[in-house]
Amino acid sequence: MKIIQITDLHIGREGELPVGLDVRANFAAVLEKAAAMKPDYLVLSGDLSFHDGDPEACEWVRSLVVPLGIPFEVIPGNHDDPAVLARIFGYEKEDFHQGELYFSRKWGSHTVLFLDSSRGEMSPAQWQWLETQLAGWASPLALIFMHHPPMTAGVLFMDQKYPFRQIPAFERLIQTYPHAYQVFCGHYHVEKTVAHRNGNVFITPSTFFQIAQHTDTLAIDHTRPAFRMIDLQENGDLFTTVAYI
Repeated sequence: MKIIQITDLHIGREGELPVGLDVRANFAAVLEKAAAMKPDYLVLSGDLSFHDGDPEACEWVRSLVVPLGIPFEVIPGNHDDPAVLARIFGYEKEDFHQGELYFSRKWGSHTVLFLDSSRGEMSPAQWQWLETQLAGWASPLALIFMHHPPMTAGVLFMDQKYPFRQIPAFERLIQTYPHAYQVFCGHYHVEKTVAHRNGNVFITPSTFFQIAQHTDTLAIDHTRPAFRMIDLQENGDLFTTVAYI
């Protein structure tokens, strides 16, 4: 099963060049490259909008993704409005929970969890849903997509200024339910893998710009857009790599 993850698009308004970059052209080029690989699924893991909650940006993204005919899922980032995403991308009422967009999907023999960390944290109701899911988990592998890395990642500016605010709660969760956690996220605008206990967190770089990792002030490392390829085997083996264009 081949999955493509694209994250942190930050789509501005038509003709707008955030930080001098053509983010629309970047996303279109990444999407074209990804679609040519004929994936089984596509995941857009948050921050679709440059202007917080911008519905026009989401409509534009949808206009490019839907014609591909590839099954896809969208989760919100901190620059998105979950209600706007749910409406524009046609999510059912059972996927939208009192302002949060989180849900599970069955991909082949695997159940995949999609979380909403758009507020920088998850509500008690979402944590309860997640624990209920994991308590009845039949597979040793827990595959999760979310926007924020749920662990400290050694990216100084993001760890200090914009982290997931419930990292200890996630660490307790993975100790309570001893599955192998493979978490795919974005938010940090870097390519990085973090391993902790029975959890691996794969941070996927942005289609916008990438952040320098070793400074506590915001600095652009480079402006090559990227996406992640995930090859998930029926037996739970997983292979993943990042492609830059």
